[in-house]
Amino acid sequence: MERIFSTTKASQKLSEDLGVDYGLGRNVVSHFFDLVLENNGTSYWEPKSNYLQLVAQNENVNDLKDRIKEEVRKIWGKNIEEIIPEKDLRRKLYIEAFKSKKNPARRMLKADLVKFLMKKIDHYK
Repeated sequence: MERIFSTTKASQKLSEDLGVDYGLGRNVVSHFFDLVLENNGTSYWEPKSNYLQLVAQNENVNDLKDRIKEEVRKIWGKNIEEIIPEKDLRRKLYIEAFKSKKNPARRMLKADLVKFLMKKIDHYK
């Protein structure tokens, strides 16, 4: 009998199997199942060689927030709290950066992140 999981349940199961503390996202889970279907005769939960690659490419809002903070420190030499003291404006910045990713299932490229920050933060300094 074949098990059918929802994307959320599949994300939770894969997260447990991989030992990560965040969801993997719909696109990562879909890509995983596509890869499984390409290889007939394998179990969904059989270890895959690209698990860690799929996890490394996924990035949630909190991961992106940390990267933004680090890049701001590198570029402007200040904490983001010094540049944008209003918490609501910082939150909007993080969410807007996350939504602007070209591929929601992957990490935002560093070049794209720097361009985004230059456009959005440069006028604050």
